[in-house]
Amino acid sequence: EDITKTKNDAISERCKHQYVGDIIVDMATDSLFSGLYFIQSSAKTTIAEIPFCYDLRKNKIMDIHEALILDDKWQTFLQTKANELMKDGDAIKKTNFSIYTLCEIGLKCRTPFNTITGREELIIPYSELKPYIQKKGSLAKYGNK
Repeated sequence: EDITKTKNDAISERCKHQYVGDIIVDMATDSLFSGLYFIQSSAKTTIAEIPFCYDLRKNKIMDIHEALILDDKWQTFLQTKANELMKDGDAIKKTNFSIYTLCEIGLKCRTPFNTITGREELIIPYSELKPYIQKKGSLAKYGNK
């Protein structure tokens, strides 16, 4: 759902609402800028969470699917990793790590924020991502770490 759209998108309607944004920067290098952007509107009860990874060399947003192979094998690997790192295995089985950003040591995987349980977060080191890194993608050089 696009949090910036209201039912009546007239200027008079947009001026009635307040939008607040916040950003978490996970990585900033000479070639990549990655993090999570939050937008909240007084018109909606939800907070939009927008992950981003900007490739500074190509001057464009990097699609995580262009950098990583996110197939069924990946989902199995991610679930196994989550169960290893988290203590409550039953809760993790129901968790959806669908928000990906990059950080200095690897791929940061997050769940959408939940008002009751908060957010689950885990980092998979680049060395363990090697089988999933696209050979000619923006992350190819990180596969050697």
